[in-house]
Amino acid sequence: MNCGMEDLALAAEQQQADEMVALAAIFPDTFEAQYSHGLRRAGTLSIAPELSGDLTLSTEHLLPPTPPTYTSSSSRKKKRVATGPASTTATARISTLPALQLRFELPPNYPLDQAAVPLFTVECPWLDATESTAVCDSATRAASSAVDDQSVALFEAHAAASATLDGITRALPSPWPVPALVFDVLVRHDCEQAQSALTGRIYACMICLETKSGKDGVAVPGCAHMFCRHCLTQFFTVLIEEGMPRQVACPHPDCGKKPSSGHAPHTTAVAEAEEPQTNSEIDIDAAHAALRAHPIQPDFLADLVGADRAATWADQYLNRQYSADPEMVWCPRPTCGGPARGHAASHPYAKLATCLGCRYAFCVHCARAWHGPAQACAIRDAQGVVAQVLAVRAIVDDPARRDREMRALYVKYSRSVLDRLVRDHDADEAARRWVAENAQACPGCGLAVVRSEGCAHMVCPHCATHFCYTCGVNLRMYKSPYDHYNLASSSCNGRLFDGAGIDEARADELAIMAMFDEE
Repeated sequence: MNCGMEDLALAAEQQQADEMVALAAIFPDTFEAQYSHGLRRAGTLSIAPELSGDLTLSTEHLLPPTPPTYTSSSSRKKKRVATGPASTTATARISTLPALQLRFELPPNYPLDQAAVPLFTVECPWLDATESTAVCDSATRAASSAVDDQSVALFEAHAAASATLDGITRALPSPWPVPALVFDVLVRHDCEQAQSALTGRIYACMICLETKSGKDGVAVPGCAHMFCRHCLTQFFTVLIEEGMPRQVACPHPDCGKKPSSGHAPHTTAVAEAEEPQTNSEIDIDAAHAALRAHPIQPDFLADLVGADRAATWADQYLNRQYSADPEMVWCPRPTCGGPARGHAASHPYAKLATCLGCRYAFCVHCARAWHGPAQACAIRDAQGVVAQVLAVRAIVDDPARRDREMRALYVKYSRSVLDRLVRDHDADEAARRWVAENAQACPGCGLAVVRSEGCAHMVCPHCATHFCYTCGVNLRMYKSPYDHYNLASSSCNGRLFDGAGIDEARADELAIMAMFDEE
């Protein structure tokens, strides 16, 4: 009896081997034979779904929560307005789907024992659990029936699974809502398939103007224009390093003017040349939606310029979108620097902003931690603040603008503080003008010296420098300080008592006495 079981096992093994050879001949590119951990024959049959046309995908992407805003009711009670999780819808159009992997494992006595039915499992990134079970069940039923009829069970299982998958594919809606992870997998697969299809194509790179084979080229998503990988990598690298995120687009001169004849998948196009409106309110939802709608995605860029530069481009693009919003500011924390939502200048909490990334609440004017709307910002540069106030007050051709800018300064620093700074500035200016008109600066240390009486020969009380009050020259160059007033070549010859308020005779007498005192 043992010999009979061994003969049955050998016969089953031979028929299994023959069936593997037959499957390899029928499906040379989509069949892979292997052994399971239990040394049973196993394998994988790939089933590629066929789409009748392009399929539109859609997905919901969760976004970072928006910060709370504050409102003021008629009773002046402040109310915090909470916001829930935000999301944005992204769409993409694809023309291919990843293949379904139908994996099987053969029992030892298959196909001679009618109870020995192959065990099937299904792997497919875009099928849900119910659909995967339906494909697996159809393959199992077909294999069981084939074993009973003594036909090739794996071939029948492949046919049944293909028919079930084809029914599922035809029933897909358009747009087809899928999870975000599945969305990314499908778009990436479609790009790879389109790139593979270009291998045998000849194209002219419009950057280096050379004719190349498709295996060296890259098709730009959205338009299918082809360029050398090296050229396109250098082109995008320069744009990212120079901080021009909105110029990261197809460099073909005709792109956007002629319809593309290629079949590359692409996301919903966004007008790359269109600048954001500087007065529109761009929130985080709209910014991320614009990024998701861009025909060039970070995954595509990462394959060319690396993941770090692709992430840099995404940040640059989002920041450009945020900068179009006049209420968007930037987080002052060195470890963050992300966008932060502020409020309008007329809002009771106009000085408050909250970072959308790290949630740091800060004052938009002084960048310190939030200190409340009533407390004025610390002034680090009083002269600069006074200059701003005077510049705004000097606006005479646009009173509305002048009032608007003055209100913004009052919100930032408070009116009483600004008025005090301007008063002090006016007093300082008046003092400087009086000193300039009535004093002489010491040539040694720069101290302003005012003559109350006496001659023009001055001695600085700070550094003891002898100088002329009339012309400000340092008298150290003379043997005697009074030589400056007695030499014919001096500009102050005979002017020792100029401006002293005494008559000429008395001036001569005092000059003679000063010379004798010097001796």
